Amino acid sequence: YQDGKVAWSASANKGEVESRESIIHLRDNVVLHRPATKTDNAITLKTSELHIYSKNAFAETPAKVNITSGNSQIDAVGMRLYLEEGRMEFLSSVRTRFDATN
Repeated sequence: YQDGKVAWSASANKGEVESRESIIHLRDNVVLHRPATKTDNAITLKTSELHIYSKNAFAETPAKVNITSGNSQIDAVGMRLYLEEGRMEFLSSVRTRFDATN
């Protein structure tokens, strides 16, 4: 938890940090995960590259992305993630499978 909110965790095969700008570049087998809360399912995001701007609580990728939450799934090319707002924006080729029972 960070400031009373559930923290996201990230892993990748390769990573680089630009400390002056607080930017984290992750590449190859990138996984971003937010655990489940009392009201929301866990979210797992998989992509080949992700750029995290920690000062702005923002992350983005131009690459293909797969997101799962419960039994629902989203596939897209390009994504912007606004961490503070809990909002995702998908840029193109979006396909969704939604399980209304969750």
